[in-house]
Amino acid sequence: MFFMMGIMDGRKEIDYNSLITCMGCGRYGGIEVYMTYTVLSLFFIPVFKWNRHYYVRTTCCSAIYELDPAIGRKIERGEQVAGFRDMKTGRFEEVAFMRNASDIEAFKKEYGIAGEIRKEY
Repeated sequence: MFFMMGIMDGRKEIDYNSLITCMGCGRYGGIEVYMTYTVLSLFFIPVFKWNRHYYVRTTCCSAIYELDPAIGRKIERGEQVAGFRDMKTGRFEEVAFMRNASDIEAFKKEYGIAGEIRKEY
């Protein structure tokens, strides 16, 4: 009987376009999000992925930052969440899942937010 398997590292570009002010150089630029992983393949067919890490690379200075895995998975699925950041600890608390513009408007109305909501990654 013939059996073929292998373990290798992979990288997946995540379709996500956004413009930010870079934390490293202070310039305005885009970000690219990607995921690295290890995969087990049987007969060249990927069967199981593990050791997933999500990264953001800035286009202005090529700085790379690792994302929290939960945020990386949400970006990969195309989800957006709204919440509040604790100014002392920097911890982000998710409050609501945003599906469309009406969800954002309802969130702003409920919490008395006027103007634009700043995106964070």
